Amino acid sequence: MGYTAYITRDRSYPFLASDPPNSVLAIAVDEWLRLVESDTELIPAGERAAQWRGHELPFEYQPETKSICHHDPQPNVIEKMLRLATTLNAVVRGGDGEIYTTGTEFHWPERPDFETQRTSLPASKPMAYLPSVAGFIAMLTFDQLFDSLLITLGAGAAAVLITALLLVVPSLWQRTA
Repeated sequence: MGYTAYITRDRSYPFLASDPPNSVLAIAVDEWLRLVESDTELIPAGERAAQWRGHELPFEYQPETKSICHHDPQPNVIEKMLRLATTLNAVVRGGDGEIYTTGTEFHWPERPDFETQRTSLPASKPMAYLPSVAGFIAMLTFDQLFDSLLITLGAGAAAVLITALLLVVPSLWQRTA
């Protein structure tokens, strides 16, 4: 499961598949396909999808919501979505209802306390991975500590064994002589 952004004319939120889209607000599939055909950066990819040249994930037309979506968009993809939205007289909406103004800035029109506040996303997603990275570093640290402990215990056990052998072996030699 990931983050999804939508090109939509429906400025209300949430827009759900169970709600019939307003036909005035709907982006028709034919309109989307004409846009794909006219945009030299887009390559048709299936019945209702388009691949942006040089990018892995496609833009997909969603008949349920009459919108175009992109899964896990990076800021440059959101910028492309904003250009497409301008052509379609639409907006780019995030999965949480925010409306994007740039690839990294958005606002929530349904929440007046956030109306004038612009919130910026990081240019990349390092903060999203911070807990995993911290856990990985902790795991490596504990792994090194555990390895050091094993080495220390192993060295200690070897020292005890060698000492015991040095004490026992001469006494065995003395008995055989």
